[in-house]
Parts: sequence; structure tokens; C-alpha cells
Amino acid sequence: MCIAFLVKIIGIVVFAFGLGGVVKSGNFKKMLKSFSASFADIYIVGILYIITGFSLRGTKMPLLMQIFGWALLVKGMIMLVLPDTVSKIMDKMADTAAIVKIYPWILLVASIVLIYLGFFVCICTCQ
Repeated sequence: MCIAFLVKIIGIVVFAFGLGGVVKSGNFKKMLKSFSASFADIYIVGILYIITGFSLRGTKMPLLMQIFGWALLVKGMIMLVLPDTVSKIMDKMADTAAIVKIYPWILLVASIVLIYLGFFVCICTCQ
């Protein structure tokens, strides 16, 4: 699979997720609570983070994408090794009003960067 395609898809999904959190912060809080209560969700997302992080950390990628890839890889490993800690952190995040308001905006900014990289910068390395 082409890395540019992966970055585009992730960017669009994260954009929709962030936009949903901005528009309906109450739903975003419920989602955080639900996510923190389900170890299965934490494991699945951890696996997806590892797969995505492994794909994005290639040597031919721009530095920003490599950093993002390594961050996803590390976060995915933490989610698989320490799911109870991740659950507690997510639960505290859901109870903190400032985080529920700010985090979706952070996701929007990150998604715009990913969309920009995927559509305008990323060179396909699958050829």
C-alpha cells in the first residue's frame, strides 16, 4: 500500500474525528469515557497505531512524517503493554473539561498537517 494513500486516509479520518469533537464536545467526552472502559478498544487502536507508525517511519519520508510515525509506534506499544494505565489516563482526560475542549482542536491541526503531507508532499514509495 502506498504511504501517501495511508497518510491521506488517516488525515481525513482524524479530521472528521476532530471536527466531531469540536462540534459536539459532549459526544467527544462520552467517546473518551467509552474508550477508556474498553480494553479491547485500547488493544485494537494500539495495534493500528503500531501498523501505521511502522509504515510512516520509513527513511524516504519527510522528517515530520518520520517523527509522527515513531510517535504512533511508541504510543501503540504503550497501549498494548500498559492498557490499564492508558485507560486511567483516558478516563481522567474525559473528566477534564479543558482537555475535552482543546484536544479536538489539536486533532484538527494534526489532521490538516497529515492531509497536507499526504496530498502535496508525500512521495509514493511503493513503486
